[in-house]
Amino acid sequence: MLRVADVMTTEVFSVAPDTPIRDVARLMSTKHISGVPVIDRERRIVGIVSEGDLIRHAALVGEQRPSWWSTAFTSASALAHDYVKTHGRTAAEVMTAPVITVALTDSVAQCANILDQYRLKRVLVVENGSLVGIVTRSDLLKALATADAIQPETVDDSVIRKQLFVSLRLGAGRIC
Repeated sequence: MLRVADVMTTEVFSVAPDTPIRDVARLMSTKHISGVPVIDRERRIVGIVSEGDLIRHAALVGEQRPSWWSTAFTSASALAHDYVKTHGRTAAEVMTAPVITVALTDSVAQCANILDQYRLKRVLVVENGSLVGIVTRSDLLKALATADAIQPETVDDSVIRKQLFVSLRLGAGRIC
């Protein structure tokens, strides 16, 4: 079974919380990446800045006034948070936090499910709380493209029969 450690990218470009957003955008543009982790001095993840975080920035799209309709149903704290994200000057001010992570030993299937469940383009890999890699959708596609043909696991008939009886006894399956 493939593990996250088998497919992850270990060369991860990252930024510090006080990195100006212009530098974050320049890094993402020159390295052709769609997101960058924000890490502290101990390589602990504090957030992530994605293209989506920067796309909404007021410096890029100009000042956008929310409609009275949307502000009527939005709390003051949510409006303040949105203002800071669209007018932030550093990675810490525009980043998304907390960040969903995976471990080196997690299966590729678990990782793919997380990407799908949370509609993510990338997930950060941690070991002992520190950033050690990243798995992107592209990494999963490469693993799929280069994987040998999956060989079906051979299972003895008695094992299948036992699992079937256990499932039926627990009410997990129905025969129609």
